[in-house]
Amino acid sequence: YYAGDLAKDMAICQLFHVCLFLLGCQAQFIPYLGSEYDPNPVYTYKYNVNDPVTGDAKSQVESRQGDIVQGEYSLVEPDGSLRSVQYSSAPGVGFNAVVSKTPGVAPPNDRLVRGYAGSAYASPLPYRGAFVPVPGFY
Repeated sequence: YYAGDLAKDMAICQLFHVCLFLLGCQAQFIPYLGSEYDPNPVYTYKYNVNDPVTGDAKSQVESRQGDIVQGEYSLVEPDGSLRSVQYSSAPGVGFNAVVSKTPGVAPPNDRLVRGYAGSAYASPLPYRGAFVPVPGFY
């Protein structure tokens, strides 16, 4: 670089920053216009899963009326038993859950009981180190 080129580059850089600053000054604040607070939220949902390929079987139901939430879920454990949980939550009472287990609802899922079957992916290649160039003679 020559001194003249450096001064020219600095002037362009300063001009760019001034333009960027002026552009930022033109930006306007846009207030958030999100949804209003609902003092009495109400919802209900439920789902059910029964996948014979994986042995996954579960369901859940939940509803909310204001600050009171009630629901239950159940799932078939790997040993074939059914775990059911009924829960509720309310102000001043907190969260309460009642868990029950019913044995022998389904046959045991051998794929899950046997344990980990190993990775389905190949092992990574061993580390060979980084390329280090050797200086050459010209």
